[in-house]
Amino acid sequence: MIPWRNANACGRQHRLQYLNLAQACTARG
Repeated sequence: MIPWRNANACGRQHRLQYLNLAQACTARG
């Protein structure tokens, strides 16, 4: 499962690239 909460905090400034950041954040941990 993708940590949406973490991705949200990580992609706070980039809501448009939310999905991309979600994958990037998940890949980096």
